[in-house]
Amino acid sequence: MLTKAYFKFFEEPVIIDSVKIKNREFTFKGKVNEEPFLANLFAGHTELGEFIMEPGHIHITLRNDTYLYQIYQSYIYNVSGTPLNEEYNREMLLPFQACCLADSLGHKKHMVYSKGGVWTEDDELNYRRAYPNELSRISTDKHWAYLENHVQYPEIIFRFLSGKHFSPYAEKQKKILAQLPEKTVQRIRKYKDSLQTLTDQYLKEGRVTLPKVEYVENTPEAVRVGQSFTDFTGETPDGKLISLSEVVKNNKLVMLDFWASWCAPCLQAMPEIAGIYKEYKEKGLEIIGISSDENVERWKNAIQKQGMNWLQIRSAEEDRIGRVYSVKFIPCIILIGQDGKIVARRLDGDELREKIKEILD
Repeated sequence: MLTKAYFKFFEEPVIIDSVKIKNREFTFKGKVNEEPFLANLFAGHTELGEFIMEPGHIHITLRNDTYLYQIYQSYIYNVSGTPLNEEYNREMLLPFQACCLADSLGHKKHMVYSKGGVWTEDDELNYRRAYPNELSRISTDKHWAYLENHVQYPEIIFRFLSGKHFSPYAEKQKKILAQLPEKTVQRIRKYKDSLQTLTDQYLKEGRVTLPKVEYVENTPEAVRVGQSFTDFTGETPDGKLISLSEVVKNNKLVMLDFWASWCAPCLQAMPEIAGIYKEYKEKGLEIIGISSDENVERWKNAIQKQGMNWLQIRSAEEDRIGRVYSVKFIPCIILIGQDGKIVARRLDGDELREKIKEILD
């Protein structure tokens, strides 16, 4: 079955045509009388993936790779034959697939987080060491360059603009949306609002059951939750010395945020941390950003660019502070209460907000 691309669960598919599969092959024939658009292929109720509908002979190859489908929601791994599809294949499909297929431990992590199980600190450390960061960067850069270069085709790129994107991609998303027709922007907003409403409703009614994942840390006794903090002193970008003990004494809750300018997940989390700081600073929250950057200028530039207007120090000498607190990978957040006890380690997202709310509200 061939349809126009649409927002699942919230829009009805526009069915264009259907054919039978014979000898593992199928062929659609017809005329295209409109601007190029993103199209979906289905086999029964199974979505096979997307390609671009435009005049010409389009050749599509499917790959029965379950893991790739779980991550990418597509069995299509190659499209060719027409200009837009050749470019879509080169800039969007192949780079992302190369990253997924090179992610040797990704399937293990995906299974644990989608079905429940145990994920240890060593598992996470091995996963991050093996993750193809350079391929991921190339894929993401090509993805956004493609969207920026195809704003004249809103019916091709609209689906890729509907997610929540972090800095700097949030700014790119904003700029692209500003160039699209208002009806396309409204369609995307309607989908995002509807999805949020439905999610809130399902969570409230208990109709969403999240997999139970047990995260096991190999943390030394001295810096586990419930233990008193270990003091340290660090130098701020303007050359002042601050100590953890002074900050703890003067605040109800202190967040240690271990990060670095070269750490993409760290930078992606900064808008969320900035929002938390703005909301809870007057209620007694202080943040100490602890960077493992060796390059001082790069560290300072990242602080300014990301608008990180809370306390910042650098722990570049073999990450001495990180070693004291058994931080094996970043980003890592540790919360310290007014009594000087460690109250949480490795929280992020909603869990982090809920913990801070519990303590300060």
